[in-house]
Amino acid sequence: MCAGSIAAPDVIAVAAPVRSPLRDSAAISVIGPAYRLDDERIQGLGLLVSAEADMISKRLGTA
Repeated sequence: MCAGSIAAPDVIAVAAPVRSPLRDSAAISVIGPAYRLDDERIQGLGLLVSAEADMISKRLGTA
């Protein structure tokens, strides 16, 4: 997931849920100034954040 910030202008956040067997239990994210995060960089960060969230979810027992 990627979103512009509601709290601060010109801020971009990329986040992914961390799941446990019962529910989504947390999230990990990367935030930064919009002028440093072009579309290509955001896509790359999305892949990294998603992969890390999946790895943590697996350690928590999610298939």
